[in-house]
Amino acid sequence: MARYYFHRLPIVVPMVFRFRRSFKIIPGVRLNVSGSGASVTLGPRGLHYTVGPRGTRTTIGLPGSGVSWTSYQPYAAANASPPPLPDVHQPPIPDSIEVSQGTVIDSAPIDELVANSTLDIAQTLAAARSRWRRYKILIAMLSALFAVGVLMVAGSASAVPRSRPLS
Repeated sequence: MARYYFHRLPIVVPMVFRFRRSFKIIPGVRLNVSGSGASVTLGPRGLHYTVGPRGTRTTIGLPGSGVSWTSYQPYAAANASPPPLPDVHQPPIPDSIEVSQGTVIDSAPIDELVANSTLDIAQTLAAARSRWRRYKILIAMLSALFAVGVLMVAGSASAVPRSRPLS
């Protein structure tokens, strides 16, 4: 614990340790790891776009000068409620509307319309989730096959006798 004095009153501040490590993946792409999570930074010196666990950050600066501009955009919270809709008075809609050519346009209750659309969305999401499970299994199998291949190559490379130079 560190002690600081403010107008002769001791203030106890706990020591805080932070962890941050950055790895260069390829030129212009860095993987950042810290105590709060991992992020990926894209771009050259002086122009960065970072995608992290809480949001995105854009940084523009002059390298070596210490002058920079940063914009942070947090992700929308899952439990955040949308802004309230304005209270607008709408006239009642008749059950059917006659068109001059004789076509009849029928209306349906909003509950029926919403229920049908959410059923379609739920079916689409279930199909996508099933495909994603299959993709994960395929990726795991290919990764295991790759690892076995690497181990076989590494094992065979160490078993190959080295040629001796002729004297």
